[in-house]
Amino acid sequence: MKNWLNGKTIIITGASSGIGRELVKLFVNKAGASVIGIGRNENNLKSLKNELAEKGDNFSYRTFDVSIEENWQQFASELKNLNVNYSLVINNAGIFGGFKNFFDLNVLDGKKIIETNFYSVVYAAKYLLGDVQDKGGMANICSSDALLSVGGTSYYSASKAAVRAFTQSLQFENKNKYISCILPGFTDTNIFRN
Repeated sequence: MKNWLNGKTIIITGASSGIGRELVKLFVNKAGASVIGIGRNENNLKSLKNELAEKGDNFSYRTFDVSIEENWQQFASELKNLNVNYSLVINNAGIFGGFKNFFDLNVLDGKKIIETNFYSVVYAAKYLLGDVQDKGGMANICSSDALLSVGGTSYYSASKAAVRAFTQSLQFENKNKYISCILPGFTDTNIFRN
């Protein structure tokens, strides 16, 4: 972990479970950062705060649906009103929808996958990236499915490919900021449990 994160504030979506939850623990416990976690499951976010024990003061959270643009507008306004300076935004929230043939999927379910996995990243960039401090930036947790789709993952693959392409465009357009796309393979998280 680089020392520049010590004392900085990081925003992480999907913080209530899986990769996001582990990132919160890593940044708070090992890097000395403060984290604002975003998730939909308040009980999980509360338990994470308790798990951080004496370092729990370095973790705060907001519960909202990242697929809704107005939630991002309100969150960005809140950060400005409270004069919160943040150095890194990690877009990690995502839903999978299960392994299903495209013709067995409900289009509305597919739309929700794309809104959560892709448009949440767009909204975070639109409302937060411009105010990132300390030569920081944004990291988008994508998926190796963005490189090579797997059968039964049509909407998920499309959403992650969109995140990858969007991130590449952001990299070209924001050379003064750190912008990255991370493409993990299958990971043992709740995303595959349902």
